[in-house]
Amino acid sequence: MTAQDSIDRYATARYEVKEAYEAKWARRIAVFFLQLLILTVILHRFAGLGTPAAINLVAVSAAGMAIAVIIALISLIRIWFGGQTGAANDFAAIAVGLVGLALPVYFLSKAVLLPPLTDVQTSPGAPLQFTVLGEQRPRDANPLTPPDSDKAALQAKSYPDIGPMFLERSAPSVYALVNEAIGRLGWTVVVNETPGESGVGRIEATDST
Repeated sequence: MTAQDSIDRYATARYEVKEAYEAKWARRIAVFFLQLLILTVILHRFAGLGTPAAINLVAVSAAGMAIAVIIALISLIRIWFGGQTGAANDFAAIAVGLVGLALPVYFLSKAVLLPPLTDVQTSPGAPLQFTVLGEQRPRDANPLTPPDSDKAALQAKSYPDIGPMFLERSAPSVYALVNEAIGRLGWTVVVNETPGESGVGRIEATDST
């Protein structure tokens, strides 16, 4: 063996660098649960997915993305000390996971900071009575029960500007204005009773937010 042969063998040597397999899985997990979160929001808004089911799916999505971020962080530590490749996948998993967690964290902050009310009425002392909407409401939804004195006091303290609107107009005129406003908002009307001799009309309408 000549010196040139030794140089050629040394020059063509390869050092195999392994890829951190968990980095790729962290990115896949983060992308999957972000897609699940987006699909949940779309189905809840446009396809009638129930709110309890949507909340559960959002919780599952948030947990999955949090796990992906944790796996990515552990993978980065392993890459730092072991010299494996895959840091790009880890950073992608962390970015996707944090972006996806922003929405659940935002609504969780609302749930913590806002008063614990499931219903806000303009006149809690004389609560609205929903005859048809009450029967159509899903069984797993919050019940439309009249607020008790504690909830009424909490609403008055938290939302002092919410109250009934008093208009110096005839009942048919007010009824026409309300119907026009509901039409512009695109609400779905299920009960529409014109004011009778008593001057009392009734409109029950619903909308998804």
